[in-house]
Amino acid sequence: MTSLSVRQEAVELPVGGLTLRGMLHRPAAPGRYPAVVFYHGFTGQKAEKNFLFVRFSRLLASLGFVCARFDFSGSGESDGDFTAMTLSGEVAEAKGILGYTAGLPFVDPGRVFLLGLSMGGAIASIVAGDEPEKVKGLVLWAPAGTMPELIKAMVTPERSAELEEDGRLDLGGLCLGRSFLADLAGWDIYGRAVGFPGPVLIVHGDADQTVPIAASHRYKEIYGPRAVLHVLPGADHTFNRTAWAEEVFSVTRDFLLAQVALPGGGGREMKTTATASPFSVRRATMDDLAAIEEIYNEAGIATTASFELAPRSVEEAQAWFDAHGPAYPIFVAVRDGRVIGWASLSPYSPMAAYRYTVEDSVYVHSGFRRHGVGHALLAAVVEAAAALGYRAVVAKIVAGNEASLALHRKAGFVPVGKLVGVGYKFDRWLDVDLLELFLPAGADSPPAG
Repeated sequence: MTSLSVRQEAVELPVGGLTLRGMLHRPAAPGRYPAVVFYHGFTGQKAEKNFLFVRFSRLLASLGFVCARFDFSGSGESDGDFTAMTLSGEVAEAKGILGYTAGLPFVDPGRVFLLGLSMGGAIASIVAGDEPEKVKGLVLWAPAGTMPELIKAMVTPERSAELEEDGRLDLGGLCLGRSFLADLAGWDIYGRAVGFPGPVLIVHGDADQTVPIAASHRYKEIYGPRAVLHVLPGADHTFNRTAWAEEVFSVTRDFLLAQVALPGGGGREMKTTATASPFSVRRATMDDLAAIEEIYNEAGIATTASFELAPRSVEEAQAWFDAHGPAYPIFVAVRDGRVIGWASLSPYSPMAAYRYTVEDSVYVHSGFRRHGVGHALLAAVVEAAAALGYRAVVAKIVAGNEASLALHRKAGFVPVGKLVGVGYKFDRWLDVDLLELFLPAGADSPPAG
């Protein structure tokens, strides 16, 4: 992927009688580009921990995005006192920053994204819910949608006494004022966020001790199939390992590129990480069956990824395809007219009580793995399952297939069990890991039909 020359410039923005100070990163060549507005977290600033925002802004600018990152008032280099900071005040400032960015002469106002970390993620979700017509897409990194509960738990009786006596709480050198706590008590963050109808990417570490991952599962629940939850196993709140940060950058970059590349038709177009040539995801037709079988034989029959022992005959393959009607769709990923991967939904069991549960399959040609193809295919079948009214998607993955396990975990699937020694292939017994993804309606209410 070709990198563009980038300009970086300091800017100032008056909002509410205070001056906010920020940084713009943008391609040097003239034009109107998509933009990403960054919102930092509680006690953070526009660079963020380990310069996450700086590094990712520079990466995006080299790919053709304008990036704007500002310090909220009372933080970093902006005017104001942190003690006077409130969530309401930062939401107002965030809307001002969004309006400023969309109005820049080199920004396409129809393609502006919001990206927020921690409390900045909560703010981004609120702004998108309040002003959805101004936001193309939303990225939430470890979003603190549960901020009222988190702060309430932090204010112990001893800290309450400190607040009563001093009028503020000392948070390791930054002082939180009474106004923040009073303002926060009236907020329903998820209720304000739910109005955003566009695409959402949520990224969260499952070892986050600052904002537990349950906050992101709640966001996934309210956004439903229009959101993707990408889980980083073992990662903390601000992704404090190089591998974690690089994964966050990679999945977010791919999400943003996919949104700016979406065509007007029914396909989903994405840029691969290895080439500027895009691939699209669409419903499969019978004309795709030979390519589907070729990939299945390479990725499934020749490995333990599938428990089939021999290739299907032409008649068996056609029968399999015919059985996947509208209720059990098959999708293919296509690049330059060539099928490079496929995914499908199948009945979990023929027994009638299982009719609201499906099983997914995802196979990618060996030459196109690790380029986001599997992620896009899995997202397509999950979205289809939700639209068709299914309640859960089950994945059965042979133990040791770490790539498939990671793919499903990143999509929000959770491990629910293991079948021991149930398969025998290549002269050895094989275990199967069971993972499950509950769709928006969940398992606690009766089906609609």
